[in-house]
Amino acid sequence: MKLDGICIKFVLFALGCLAILGVLWENKISNGLYQLTPMKDIERNTIISDENLNSLQLERKPEMKDVDCLGIINGDKKALDKAKTTLNKIKSSNTQKERLILPDKDIVNWTANCNTFVLSRKYITSSLSQEEAEYPIAYIISIYTDLQSFEHLLQAIYRPQNIYCIHVDQKSLAKFQTGVMKIIRCFENVFLASKMIKVWYTHWTIVQSSLNCMEDLVDRKLNHPWKYVINTCGQDYPTKTNLEIVHALKNLNGSNSVESVTLEQGKGKSKRFEYSYIHRKQFEHTHDNAISTRIKKQPPPDDIEIFTGSNYYIFKREAVEFIVHDKNIRQFFEWSKDTKIPDEQVWATLQRMYPIFPGSSPKELGKKRINGIARAVLWRGPNNSHTCRGQYIRSVCVFGFADLKWVVSRPNLFANKFRPNVDIFAMNCLAEWLRNRTINTTINERSV
Repeated sequence: MKLDGICIKFVLFALGCLAILGVLWENKISNGLYQLTPMKDIERNTIISDENLNSLQLERKPEMKDVDCLGIINGDKKALDKAKTTLNKIKSSNTQKERLILPDKDIVNWTANCNTFVLSRKYITSSLSQEEAEYPIAYIISIYTDLQSFEHLLQAIYRPQNIYCIHVDQKSLAKFQTGVMKIIRCFENVFLASKMIKVWYTHWTIVQSSLNCMEDLVDRKLNHPWKYVINTCGQDYPTKTNLEIVHALKNLNGSNSVESVTLEQGKGKSKRFEYSYIHRKQFEHTHDNAISTRIKKQPPPDDIEIFTGSNYYIFKREAVEFIVHDKNIRQFFEWSKDTKIPDEQVWATLQRMYPIFPGSSPKELGKKRINGIARAVLWRGPNNSHTCRGQYIRSVCVFGFADLKWVVSRPNLFANKFRPNVDIFAMNCLAEWLRNRTINTTINERSV
């Protein structure tokens, strides 16, 4: 009897310990603090050998074996017609569709073994050139849902010399956040933002999520020598190789690249800053979140001239350090917090603070519109040179495969948006084209 009592106490003690560990696990997952041991055979400064280059080619899904991706990219009518017929057949077949458009749990299953995952998904784990190895880039990736799109993006832009800060909207499902963790645990240079928040459309939290990653990227403990930072979201995809992105950043000659226009050119956007706004935080993707209080705002601190633009930016390292540490910039941020859609004016305004802000646009540009190179986005409108062949969602084109010729012709480094449930061929054909371009460019560069 005495022994039975001891056994019962031991079992209760063990169950209690397990319960405590479970709580700690959930807290670490929800707060983005848990980091598993990453793959150890990724080397930043190792240059991949010629014989291993071709092993990086992406494998075709059987359902796409008859799809002419290069023909699609070139706008060939026969290839476009064939792809349309094939895609319609796949959409009518649940079995084939499920092999291409994957639920989150399937992506998570890939990561059971990190080495197998990285090798099978053809991640580039050695630098392709000395030039790329010596020019590391930082990425801020903001995501909310769709693990397939996030992994698709990460696979394209991943390089061992770069660094990646992932901000997961804390409104997202716990299983999605766990899935993100299982992907990034496989890479020592991919990490979750130390502070992650709920992000609301039209609200300051969009800016704050970027700031949280910026603070992590300039943290001295990180000690990573990145040159520029580019922000992306899970529905973006690059249209340039990593080497081409490096060349584009070098061609900025120490400047940033941020879209910026005057309020007069911004189609009545000055009303966004005339009054204080409150945010209901009820709706995901509508301006109805922001409600004017009809209380007039004071002028911005130091009479800063407000410009407008977009949420996409490319900032040099010195600019990010300035954003994180400068007290006057922080005052401007405080003033911006109760404006409407602050993410569309904060970065644009910073870019015009010449010469105070590192990498800003010189005064000689005056009131001229400045276009950024970060992102190609096709908005619904009568004056567009290209008509969306995919699907408009909230006035933004989610690209279809017939849009790819236009997409790759743009000078921008990335394109937005892509979704597997809208057009999986667009995603996979662009991925195949970009990887082949990466391999061929590397071979050509080495032969010179």
